Amino acid sequence: MGKPEADVEKFLDKLVTEAGGFTRKWTGRRGVPDRICFLPNGEVWFIEVKTPSRLPTPHQWREIERQRKLGHNSGFIAGRYEVKEFMIHCISMGARQDWMNKQMREARSKMVKKLLEKGEE
Repeated sequence: MGKPEADVEKFLDKLVTEAGGFTRKWTGRRGVPDRICFLPNGEVWFIEVKTPSRLPTPHQWREIERQRKLGHNSGFIAGRYEVKEFMIHCISMGARQDWMNKQMREARSKMVKKLLEKGEE
């Protein structure tokens, strides 16, 4: 993970802690989300952290989808702005799987567009 992603990860940890929760780094398996976020309302989120210009790799997508199919809160956050948006939704409205669904649909659209543009070269 490069420095910019580390900064986003630290920011996520800071906001979760300020809200009364805590995060843990998840290591040991390729593709697992970077952070497990334990929120004060009892929610647990598995979050892959990215910079605004990056998307999860295919093996990271598979891991996120695997967790979501089992009913867990799992997704990715790209940048400090999305960290803030995620925390506002979690704190004000409880489980926000629908917010993460929208964010993941938009990211998939970007990925597909990128792949199609590569095919035109």
